[in-house]
Amino acid sequence: MEDATLDPAVLLKFTKTRMPFGKYKGRLLIDLPKPYVIWFANKGFPDGELAIKLGDESVDVVLLFDVFHSFYFPQAGDRSTLLGEISRIMKPSAFLSMSVWPNLIETETEDELTNANFRLEKEVSKTLTSDNMDPERVKFLNFRKGQRNISKH
Repeated sequence: MEDATLDPAVLLKFTKTRMPFGKYKGRLLIDLPKPYVIWFANKGFPDGELAIKLGDESVDVVLLFDVFHSFYFPQAGDRSTLLGEISRIMKPSAFLSMSVWPNLIETETEDELTNANFRLEKEVSKTLTSDNMDPERVKFLNFRKGQRNISKH
C-alpha cells in the first residue's frame, strides 16, 4: 500500500478493508480486537495491502489507550521499540497521549519514556467506572518530544 502519511483516501480505504485471513477473516480491520492487533504488530505486519508505512515526522497525534503495560508488551525492550517508532513518526509539534491504570503501569515506564526523549506535559487523574466494577483511578498523560513542562490536574 502506498505511503499513508498525507493521503486521507488511503486511510479511509484501510478503515473499510476486511481482514483477508486468519482467525478474524472477514472482520473490518478497524474492528480487530486490540490484543490481536498488538500481537500482530509484534510479529510484523505483512507487506502489500495491509502495510501502512508512516513517514518520519508525519503524525500530529499518537493515542495509546490502555496498552502501554506488560500485559501487551511484556518485555521492556518491546515498549522501547514502540516508543522509538512513535518518536520517529511524530512531528516535532505533535503529542503522545496515553491512558494508564496506575496499578498496571510498570515502575520503569517513566525511565523508558525519558530515555525515548518524551517529556510529560500534562497529567490528569480521573475516576472511571464500568459495569460490574468498582470505581478505579486512571491517568491521562500527554507527552511531547524533548520538553519538560509539567501541568497536573
